[in-house]
Amino acid sequence: MTPMMPGSVDSVHSVDGHGNGRPSTEVTERTERRPKADPGSPKVIDAHVHVNRFDLMRSAARAVIESNPTFPQMQRFVADPHAFLAHLDAEGVAAAWLINYCAKDVMGYGWEVNAWAATYARTDPMRLVAIGGAAPRHDGDGGTAVDGLHAMGIRGLKVHTVH
Repeated sequence: MTPMMPGSVDSVHSVDGHGNGRPSTEVTERTERRPKADPGSPKVIDAHVHVNRFDLMRSAARAVIESNPTFPQMQRFVADPHAFLAHLDAEGVAAAWLINYCAKDVMGYGWEVNAWAATYARTDPMRLVAIGGAAPRHDGDGGTAVDGLHAMGIRGLKVHTVH
C-alpha cells in the first residue's frame, strides 16, 4: 500500500491465504474493491493517516507537503471523504484512524482542526475514526479539552509534543 500522506506508514496488511501478504478482496455489485468479509482473517486498519486542512497550514509546512508528488491526490482526499473511502477500498483497507493534532506555531492549525476531522469522519463512522489533539498552552485544561473533543465526536486522542 502506498502511504497517502507523509508519515502515514503505520499500516498492517493481512495475508490472503495464498501467503502473498495482500489483503483478500471481492468485487461487489458496484464493482468496487472491498475487504473480503471473512470473520477468520485479520482486517487491515491504517491507524495513522494525516488528513489535514491544507488551507490552514503555514506556508513553510505547506511547501513541504506540496513537494510530495501525490499532493494532488491528497488534496482530493481532503476535499472529498468519499474519494478517500474509495482509495481505502482499492487498497483493501477496512478502516483508517485520522490523526490530527493542534500545532498552531508549527503547522498553522489548532483546535479548529478537531471539529473539521470529526465532521469528515461522520461520512462513514464505521471506517473513519477521528483522532484529535489539544495543545495545553493554547487549549487549556486537559480534562476540559478531552470533554470538548468527545462532545464533537472525536473518538481518540493522540498525545505527543509538537514537532
